[in-house]
Amino acid sequence: MKFSFSQAVQQIEGELKQQGCELLSVKQFLREDDKNLFIVLAKRDHKMHPFVTWTYNICSGLYWGHYLSSMAEAEADFQDRCKDR
Repeated sequence: MKFSFSQAVQQIEGELKQQGCELLSVKQFLREDDKNLFIVLAKRDHKMHPFVTWTYNICSGLYWGHYLSSMAEAEADFQDRCKDR
């Protein structure tokens, strides 16, 4: 299944909205065999951990979340997860 980046972002935003989250940033994996994978940074309505980074598979959705308490931590985690992708 092939998706353009903008189609994938729309799909990710839709899934996040269903969970009450707001998309802040997204990066697609660069390796050809991983084009259906993305790293997602989102804000969610949660007092202890209002930020999360997830891996997102266009075919199966969000998984492997890192839940974080500050935007600075979330941005650092997002950048770290995006390395070599």
